[in-house]
Amino acid sequence: MSRADPASATLALGKRLLQGLVYRLDLLELELREEQFRFLRRLSATALGLFLLFLGFVMLNLALVVSLWDAYGSGLLWLLAIIYLLLGAVCSAYVWYKLEHDNGPFNATLGELRKDLSAFHQEQP
Repeated sequence: MSRADPASATLALGKRLLQGLVYRLDLLELELREEQFRFLRRLSATALGLFLLFLGFVMLNLALVVSLWDAYGSGLLWLLAIIYLLLGAVCSAYVWYKLEHDNGPFNATLGELRKDLSAFHQEQP
């Protein structure tokens, strides 16, 4: 056996480790771009949806109050306020639940890093 064999083996191992690191970084970059696109798409759709719902509810409330003012007066305004507060609380609870229970970003990258870590621990004496 020549003296260059351990050096070339070490060099090959370093090259493989570097390739693995580059692969993991590429995967992280890809997931980051996908997450950014998903976030912007959701944010835009949410903003537009909320704006349109707001306008629709304003117009509906205005029509309802104008048409029923003589019969119910300010009681109708209190009823609408209570309904909207309850609906807002339900929506807030839903968002809070989704934030706590949805999968976070970068699941594939974290899974690969966990596999690498467990493989590394198994190979050590």
